Amino acid sequence: MTQDDAIKLVEMFKELLDKKVYLPEDGKRKELYLKSTTDKNEFIISINRRSIVDNKCTFHARTKGKNEPLLRLDVNPSSTHTNPDGEVINGTHLHIFKEGYEIKYAIPFDSSSKNLVDHCISFFKKFNVIEDYQIYDFTNLRLFS
Repeated sequence: MTQDDAIKLVEMFKELLDKKVYLPEDGKRKELYLKSTTDKNEFIISINRRSIVDNKCTFHARTKGKNEPLLRLDVNPSSTHTNPDGEVINGTHLHIFKEGYEIKYAIPFDSSSKNLVDHCISFFKKFNVIEDYQIYDFTNLRLFS
């Protein structure tokens, strides 16, 4: 995929096929399916909470057919990522497609919020997902008797 192709795919408007988004429980993962509003392109966003670290989560957007990675948000304030050119990114960061490197390059991502719903909304905005959805996070609910 060329850089121009990746930019076009990220910038095109997309809509979720299921308008209710339930963030997965700790230790689980979920896939969301999207389609372009202007052509036949289809996409997948994976939400992965398979870590034992609280509030660590990965949002990964890719094409559906060829499974080409486009964006990935790694939510983890204590993480460190090293780009192929040696630049070190500390904390939560956004992996972006770069021709020849796929999504091995990352940039810092504002992580002032510790709320995963806020991170999900920010990621959806970066990926141009139309705002006609509801996000639910039941991971912090506890049953008391």
